[in-house]
Amino acid sequence: MLVRLLCRDFCYVHYPWGVMAVVARVLHVLSALGSGGVERMLLNYYDAIDRAMFHFDFVVYGENVGELEGALLAAGSRIFHIAPKKDAPYQSLRDLDAVIRGGRYDVVHGHQNGSNALTMMLAKRHGVPVRISHAHGYPRHPAFRRVLEQEIIRRSSNLYFACTDAAGGWVHGPSWGNGSRATFIMANAIDAVAFSFDPDERARQRAKYELGTGRVLLQVGRLSPEKNHAFAIDVFQALTAQSDDWRLVIAGTGQLDSVIAQRLADKGLADRARLVGYQADVAGLMSAADVLLMPSESEGLGVVAVEAQASGLPVVASLAVPDDVVMSDIVFRRPFSVDQWKRAVLKAGELPRLSRVDDLASHGYSIEVAARRYADFMVGAVESPRSALQ
Repeated sequence: MLVRLLCRDFCYVHYPWGVMAVVARVLHVLSALGSGGVERMLLNYYDAIDRAMFHFDFVVYGENVGELEGALLAAGSRIFHIAPKKDAPYQSLRDLDAVIRGGRYDVVHGHQNGSNALTMMLAKRHGVPVRISHAHGYPRHPAFRRVLEQEIIRRSSNLYFACTDAAGGWVHGPSWGNGSRATFIMANAIDAVAFSFDPDERARQRAKYELGTGRVLLQVGRLSPEKNHAFAIDVFQALTAQSDDWRLVIAGTGQLDSVIAQRLADKGLADRARLVGYQADVAGLMSAADVLLMPSESEGLGVVAVEAQASGLPVVASLAVPDDVVMSDIVFRRPFSVDQWKRAVLKAGELPRLSRVDDLASHGYSIEVAARRYADFMVGAVESPRSALQ
């Protein structure tokens, strides 16, 4: 399989006196460019940084074109679709090798937790000056595999990023923390103002999806096992047994689309639930909703909870959602007990709708502040990559 390139022709930006404006060419390697938190985080940063200083390209696996690709292509990024690792591991490795070898990148940034090991090995092999392994979650690999990946990453990377300290330690092991200049927390920051509660949008979205005037639960994310939609449906069923006033909206795409629809039908809830697919306007859905559900079985951070707090939308989340996401008093973390979740939802639904934007900013989740911090760090790394090891 040949690498398929979806892009505009890349060109440097020149100042009138002929100096190239692009400081760093960055290649991000990740699974897909769908509607997930990692992808949206990268788009937020790319929208906020000075593109005269940084140019982002992307490698993704497989032929499927993700929902965010259009926005990144419009920003001038190149997107390389390479062979899937599971289906064609050798070809996938050759494709990735070809992209890195031919790209003359200043930075290769891997976003696949332990699987960053191979990406970092290839980047080092081709002399990429800055090699970033980024931890976004908690891989469920056997311990011996995690140790092996950590060792390869340690030998091949020279910078270690993470969404939280806990995720950094889990993926990077001894390479993480201890005051090292080589480690960096890249917050899953957002444009908080864009998520402000809008009563007019609330009415529009409710009319669009025929949600009525009752109370609305919302779940946003990939339709995949770790997001635990089955538990959210069980909680919804418990609430509807008490009152017919509840509706459920599930936003996202993924492998479990038909499974979730069937579960709702089996429980007699299909007419009260809406599977709305990918939504570019998550903020509008948050204005329409009364409580956000996050029953994840694993979660690197959970940027959707950050967005909800900007909207003043209460969140009921599992204990797998990190403490870092609790930046205000409208986040309730509970163990997997339907009864406890039902009581938490009822309590959360009574709260006044007040944005917690100031709380987010104080925790470093304002994209303006976070992007400036990222740019300062990256300029230093690109200008002197060896300094990251000191």
